[in-house]
Amino acid sequence: MSVDNHRRQCGICAACMLRRLSVHAADLTEPADTYVWENLSAPTFDAGAAEGFNKRTRAQKQYAIAGTLHLVHLAYLKQSRAAERPLSLAAFQLARALGETEAVIRPKLDRLLSQHQKEWKTYMSSLGPQSFVAQWADNDQSA
Repeated sequence: MSVDNHRRQCGICAACMLRRLSVHAADLTEPADTYVWENLSAPTFDAGAAEGFNKRTRAQKQYAIAGTLHLVHLAYLKQSRAAERPLSLAAFQLARALGETEAVIRPKLDRLLSQHQKEWKTYMSSLGPQSFVAQWADNDQSA
């Protein structure tokens, strides 16, 4: 994507959101013009895009919502009873791939999920309750 003929990352797909979350967790900052969607604290999806970007599509918004919900679901995976079997399978597969026991791997997987949840909550808090991203995440949690 580009804004005024300068290439940028979208800023709203799952990969970009994870990067933004990680940068925030590391207490770093990036220039706003790194992304087409410069302001995730904006109250609407359209308002978050860079000025001059007029190529918004419905598909971009749907992709952004899906990316947000993937990160929300990952943040609350440990609390889901439905996820217990898939998490046990993931621990088994990781243990085999890494040559470790499941007893060693499972606490590490749980710690990773707990850390993601903590960082996700902190990031959402930093965006504020009026953020279109926070609104999507809140709507999913109340469903």
